[in-house]
Amino acid sequence: MKKFLLLVMALVLLLPAAAAAETKIGVVNMLILRDKSEPGMQAMQKLEGQFKDLKSQLESQHKEIVALQQDLQKQSLALSQEAKMDKEVQLQKRMNDFRVNEQSYKRKIAQEKDKLMRDLLKIFFNAVEKYGEKHGYTMILDRVGTGIVYLSEGNDVTNDIMVEVNAAWREQQKQ
Repeated sequence: MKKFLLLVMALVLLLPAAAAAETKIGVVNMLILRDKSEPGMQAMQKLEGQFKDLKSQLESQHKEIVALQQDLQKQSLALSQEAKMDKEVQLQKRMNDFRVNEQSYKRKIAQEKDKLMRDLLKIFFNAVEKYGEKHGYTMILDRVGTGIVYLSEGNDVTNDIMVEVNAAWREQQKQ
């Protein structure tokens, strides 16, 4: 009975060591993939181009508000109380319109960015899965969200996966 218990204890102690020897873990930085991969850069360019007109309209509105504020400050002493009040009301209306437009712009850009990110994540996850299977990884973690404090350079597969992402993206663009 003692021999059996010793055998079981030895197996219990050796199993984690054997499993750890087979475990291959990689880490990828998804933010780098988003910012530096071909599909990520193209998505950000598309986003900027799509909202370029709205952004310039907001900038134009902001310049008008600043000009009105400066005009009001310069003429403040020379204006009658009623004229000053009219300019302040006009300025307040423009500022409110600007805030509404700015919030709308931010909401629209956030919605479009979320949509683009969902599409990008599909590409990224497919590339990570393909890479992991091809190179025998047990798991590949996202460096950003995992709380990893130390990482051996050999475990960071971001650049290798970026090659996979870019290749998959080019192949998808051909179709």
